[in-house]
Amino acid sequence: MSITIKDLTVNYLTNPLGIDEIPRFSWKLAQDGRGNKQRSYRIKVMTGSKVVWDSRNVRSNESVLIEYKGKKLLPRTTYRWNVSVTDKKGERAQSEDSFFDTGKLEEEWVGKYIQAGYRVPRELAASSPYLRKRFDITEDFSKAMLYITGAGFFEPYINGKKINDHIMDPPFTAYDRTLLYYTFNVTEYLRKGSNMLGVILGNGFFNYPTIDQWNTHAASWKGSPKMICELYITTKNNKQICIPSDITWESHMSPITFNSLRNGEFYDARLEIPAWCEPDALVDDWVNVSISRDPGGLLKANEMPSVKVDREYPAISVKNVAKNTYLFDFGQNMAGFVRIKVTGPKGTEFVIKMNEKLKDDGTLDTVYNSGFTKTGEFQTDKYIKKGDGEETWQPRFVYHGFRYAQIEGFTSQPDLSSATAIFLHTAVKEIGQFSCSDDIINQIQKNTRMATYSNMYGLLTDSPHREKNAWTGDTNVSTEQILFNYMSGPLWMKWLNDIKDSMKAKGNIPCMVPTGGWGYNWGNGPDYSSVLTWLPDSMYTYYADKYVIRKYYQYMKRNMKYMLSMMQNDVCVNDYGVGDWCAPFEGPAISVNMSSFKAPIDLTDTACMYTMANVLEKFAKLLGHRDDAKEFNKTAKKIKAGFRKTFYDPQTGRLKGDGQTCYAAMLYHNLYEGNKEYDLIYSHLIRTINEADGHLDYGILGNKYVNNILGRQGRADLIYSMITKDTFPSYAHEIKELGATTLYETWNGEGSRNHHMFGDISATFFKYFAGIRPDPDYPGFKKFTIAPAFNTPLVNVDAVFESMYGTIRSSYVKEGKVISMEIEIPTNTSAVLQTGAGMEIYEDNNLLGKEYLELESGKYKLEIRKTV
Repeated sequence: MSITIKDLTVNYLTNPLGIDEIPRFSWKLAQDGRGNKQRSYRIKVMTGSKVVWDSRNVRSNESVLIEYKGKKLLPRTTYRWNVSVTDKKGERAQSEDSFFDTGKLEEEWVGKYIQAGYRVPRELAASSPYLRKRFDITEDFSKAMLYITGAGFFEPYINGKKINDHIMDPPFTAYDRTLLYYTFNVTEYLRKGSNMLGVILGNGFFNYPTIDQWNTHAASWKGSPKMICELYITTKNNKQICIPSDITWESHMSPITFNSLRNGEFYDARLEIPAWCEPDALVDDWVNVSISRDPGGLLKANEMPSVKVDREYPAISVKNVAKNTYLFDFGQNMAGFVRIKVTGPKGTEFVIKMNEKLKDDGTLDTVYNSGFTKTGEFQTDKYIKKGDGEETWQPRFVYHGFRYAQIEGFTSQPDLSSATAIFLHTAVKEIGQFSCSDDIINQIQKNTRMATYSNMYGLLTDSPHREKNAWTGDTNVSTEQILFNYMSGPLWMKWLNDIKDSMKAKGNIPCMVPTGGWGYNWGNGPDYSSVLTWLPDSMYTYYADKYVIRKYYQYMKRNMKYMLSMMQNDVCVNDYGVGDWCAPFEGPAISVNMSSFKAPIDLTDTACMYTMANVLEKFAKLLGHRDDAKEFNKTAKKIKAGFRKTFYDPQTGRLKGDGQTCYAAMLYHNLYEGNKEYDLIYSHLIRTINEADGHLDYGILGNKYVNNILGRQGRADLIYSMITKDTFPSYAHEIKELGATTLYETWNGEGSRNHHMFGDISATFFKYFAGIRPDPDYPGFKKFTIAPAFNTPLVNVDAVFESMYGTIRSSYVKEGKVISMEIEIPTNTSAVLQTGAGMEIYEDNNLLGKEYLELESGKYKLEIRKTV
């Protein structure tokens, strides 16, 4: 039974370039047989021939996020590391070397922030500049590393070639608190002799030029786009040459005459400068840059994947809708942009408008979703041709949410290849797959993933068109499905820093993060702000990440203290939070309808406060803060008593609001006393479902609470029935009647049609349909449960989840009274299989257990036989 080591990562990343955080090492083990475990490990970290940390032999079965404890790391240095382990039989395995490069760390920057040095006309205030620097390399060199960022976006080139496949770096942050910089190995792009380093800058949310609902244009950091960089070239004799951003750089207007994230990008190809970044480029009309004001934020290494192209969607139809205007349908709602391939005379302008809905006459509804964009055209890109031949173009510094593109400018009938949708998102690794025998369930899973991807642009936004805001509540209710479907650790680390940056002195955070100042006086109650506590708790449960708890504990405490100050008589009052937003309603997506839910906001807020207190007690114990733990325990007891006194009738088991979310919330947040009371409250949940003719009546909170409670009670059959009803409201209704290819904001299809806030249904599929459930007492899936639901109409289910320890699989096929199961348990972990009553578990016709079986690591092919 041999054991091997694979998938070495640092801070969740494979061979990361440029990290500033403490390195945390993870690896996975693979085996041929069953039951093997790691007994000890030894990590070595080296630079050159020098060992900077040797952990020695550590007797431990842990292999996830082991913190570096060696000598102080040097800035801009390549380190290699490896790990050796011994298994339970004492056999040793050795990994191959893996690598990480440190970023600037605490090293002062030599480069200066620079911006365009030419006078920008008022009408071109939202345009983009070219910046460039010509330099000579006179010696042979072995390595070149570029450290660079921009506020807002930057796109780097060397000797005429773009040096990466990234789009819209860096992600949105509060630029006056944190600005993320990047590290690139650019050795292959340089040559001995003359070279040119160039950058195109975009506005992003740093220089937001139009007026919106959230006053983004008035953000404290707003200014002209700028950049800072340092290029370090190491010669063969080990000398370092630094080419920094400084006053010697040149600047020029680019063909991008306008770019604004919620509006669009305008490009005049007649303004292109051929070979602008080639070493022999002309210098006519170029002027020196200006040294710019520092945005004020700390420069911090980016440690997460960038936005990249995922795939291209060709048009499935094109039709003429007006003079010179054609509508392209790509068959899928998504986020990204449209690439055009067009012909026509020089100077012809093509206007590309994008959205996700058509009007009754079959033309694009250009007004839909645009209400919060107060000035400028909404989701509109423009391109002016430079010549008379065929030209291809796509934007650089914007993205849109759309299924359709309506393009004006054609003088003849275009074909399907004239427009292609480019699907973009942060390039996180997919770690979860779920499929089954039901096409509607599979489509719900696909819609969840598409909606999540469409809102993943360096953070989790609510919608890719109307807002592009990272609402705390949307992510709070969607976290678990993201943890199942994607390796999202780096994304969460970035966003938690954003939340920390947004916190006021007293501990309050806004309802959307980052923010230019909006969101501190509405929507930031416990149901949304609890994400600061619950997200690290989920990261601990799914990733065994204790560091994130330690890093943000003080901020969680401060936020909790602030929210406690808003309570009266140990309950929340005055509708502090947002509540069970977007429960079923008829009519347009306006606030009065979206907030017309049954569950009182004070009820769900108080329930959230109780769980926050419990989680903080757990964190305090984990970190050794005993006094804090006692205080949080007292707080939790007071909140529980306040909740029960204010909202609950123990005689009847009824709750104020008397809706599905109310009862599920009380159970989900453990506010009941004993099994008898649990059963009473649960009976009311079932009653409210029956009174709704088996339909759901919940919004985004109830979506999480109801499905989890039903799943835990073994009622996956009821979950299935509720979500697959053909009639309103249900997920299936959205698909069958409204043609949904993503998740919608509302059950009737009004409002945004690309929202992930109802995405927890995907976690329901993993946890209850396939039965893969984490055990919070054994973080990181060190030990977990497999308890698939066999009581749904599903004939087969297949779920795979790549945990921090390795691949978990739960797959079954039903044939009469026999269920064939395939299970995979990662090496160095164990699991418990629960089949439900009246089931026997066989392997090779040998009875292994009834209803329950402990599983060592390995692969299993089992038969589950019904005895009743």
